[in-house]
Amino acid sequence: PYRDPFGIRAEFEGVVAIADREGTKVLTRLVEKSSEFIKLLPWAKGFYDNDGKGPFEKSLFEPPDFSSIHALAYCSSIIFGGINLPNYNDIRQECGFKNVIIANRMSAESNKAHISPFVDPSEAQTFQKHKYPAYYIWVVLHELLGHGTGKLMSEKGGKFNFDVEDPPINPLTGVRIDSWYRHGRTWTGVFADLATSVDECRAELVGAYLIDVPEILDLFGFNEGSDITAADLTYNTYLQLGVDGLRGLQNFNIEGNKWGQAHSRAHFAMLKCLLRDGNGVLAIDCDSSTDQLTVRVDRSRIVTSGKPALGRMLLKLHMYRCTADVKRCREYYEDLSSVDGQYLEWRRIVLAKKQPKWVFVQANTFLEGESVMLKEYPATSEGVLHSWAERNL
Repeated sequence: PYRDPFGIRAEFEGVVAIADREGTKVLTRLVEKSSEFIKLLPWAKGFYDNDGKGPFEKSLFEPPDFSSIHALAYCSSIIFGGINLPNYNDIRQECGFKNVIIANRMSAESNKAHISPFVDPSEAQTFQKHKYPAYYIWVVLHELLGHGTGKLMSEKGGKFNFDVEDPPINPLTGVRIDSWYRHGRTWTGVFADLATSVDECRAELVGAYLIDVPEILDLFGFNEGSDITAADLTYNTYLQLGVDGLRGLQNFNIEGNKWGQAHSRAHFAMLKCLLRDGNGVLAIDCDSSTDQLTVRVDRSRIVTSGKPALGRMLLKLHMYRCTADVKRCREYYEDLSSVDGQYLEWRRIVLAKKQPKWVFVQANTFLEGESVMLKEYPATSEGVLHSWAERNL
């Protein structure tokens, strides 16, 4: 439902891929340490029950299968860098889930031909160099600890998955929760058109919130002694937050006052959060005379102001989601993702700077005798047509 403003229509998605064993080993190490990292999330702070994860987290984090693959054929209108399956929160909560990272899709982020127009030219080359590792780790955290965490407080056939006689304290209000998912109600049913975007926003926030944790970055080989330092990756992520927020504006429809893509709405809401609540950690320079927007990040404020701002937003979305509080969620999220005033001018400039959509040209394999041959095609429209024609579908 990512592209449908009503969140109803869906599409088929299929992947044929080759396993990336070395990449999977790194992801497996992260999975093994996941329970410790969950305790760092905002809703666990101040709670000592549930092994330090608090009442709004599942008591047992079932380590999922997390694989890195290289896609040979990816059939979908959107080629994602990571996938969390299945896309049903009740199944994920009760039965578990699995994650997949499409490594060769992720590596396209470092393509030097795709320099962002919203990054200062003096930083553009460095931003592009650091983009792939920063984006890769962000997406990994998004899939594993974003979509893989949280406990929906619910009732099923008169049985509750929490103590209804002594409900837990809501860290947002300081009082006991008074709402939950009644029998037969689900996350998507209650939150309707908000569900997909809020879910993606929450997962993106988890990734961005944890991106500076030294133990996580060290698992991927980044520390203060590496060529690209841990601090460099964190800085790049905040630049990316600004770039993605601006770029998302191209998917907002003024006439219908609707967002056409769930992730784009989420990215803009995160940008707006940092602008409003980040104490100057991020700013947008706008020059309407030259149609130029430039993202500025104050490196010295990332830990002291940026991370706390993202944490506050994350805690709100998490608690609204856990307690089925759709009323407060709608008020908060619709305000944070509204496009008016100066943001309309930013949208005009973003559309003026709109870059061509990426076209992914995918290889084919052919059996010649006992050998499997890989055939690649030119990165052109003709190459895309040629590759599909030779699949003989």
